[in-house]
Amino acid sequence: MTVKRSPKLLPPQLAALALLAMVALHVLLPLSTVVATPLSLVGLVPLAGGGAGVVWARGAFKEASTPLRPLTESTALVTHGLYRYSRNPMYVGAVLVLQHRFIRPEERLIETTFGEQYRAYRARVRRWM
Repeated sequence: MTVKRSPKLLPPQLAALALLAMVALHVLLPLSTVVATPLSLVGLVPLAGGGAGVVWARGAFKEASTPLRPLTESTALVTHGLYRYSRNPMYVGAVLVLQHRFIRPEERLIETTFGEQYRAYRARVRRWM
């Protein structure tokens, strides 16, 4: 089954564009630094782990000779490798990158700024829909 309208930008491209936009904004319009260098470089560990997970998951698709493009008909059900633990390891890898590089530092800054008001909000509203 192929969706009538295939997306022009695929998830890895969207993630890369978002990452580039965030880095560009940080360089061109740095509003604040939450964690100073070199400690901030620790974020490269989950970033590399997420990237490695994406590469590993893509390899499983290639090994099974099934298309990587989302919303197209698969020719094989991939259930080995990272797919034993997650139905969407490529997306999880991209989210790990965003989670550790941007979301956590941003939430620390918001908590520092708004304190108990933010903690109460965080307690009643989930991070992900």
